[in-house]
Amino acid sequence: LVDGGIKTPYYHLVFDDTQTRWTYRIDAVLGIVLGKNKENIGTVEFISLEKAKSIAVSDAGLGSMDMKIVFTKEVLNRNQGTPCYLIDFYTANYQYFYKINAVTGDILEKMGEPLSKPTSDTKPVLPNSSIPEADTKPVLPDSSIPEADTKPVLPDSSMPENRR
Repeated sequence: LVDGGIKTPYYHLVFDDTQTRWTYRIDAVLGIVLGKNKENIGTVEFISLEKAKSIAVSDAGLGSMDMKIVFTKEVLNRNQGTPCYLIDFYTANYQYFYKINAVTGDILEKMGEPLSKPTSDTKPVLPNSSIPEADTKPVLPDSSIPEADTKPVLPDSSMPENRR
């Protein structure tokens, strides 16, 4: 929904197929077409999705390795000028994001980072906690209450069992 300023708000719709892109402006109140445009986007040949995935995997240095690669996003995006493939994937230790030009195969953006896994030497404070004991802090470190004057709060025996 686009705010038209003094004019009425309108919807801006863009959709396309392999040959043509249509753009419509539709009045958000009355539902009438305010403007439309039909644009020939030609017969540009795109590299295949498989080729784009191969480019990303090779660039990540995984092309010759025999490891499990899981793709979580494989999208052809044509909404921001340059058609490109958005590809997300991960291995046992790393996750990757690639943006690849769908016409030339050039890498436009890339990112790789390690997956965070708890190490075997971390010990949780509570059985179901993911916070290692070494990272915990006292509850009242900056309090003006002396530690000797603190005591645990116990449930009131007059409180019903299910409310303790």
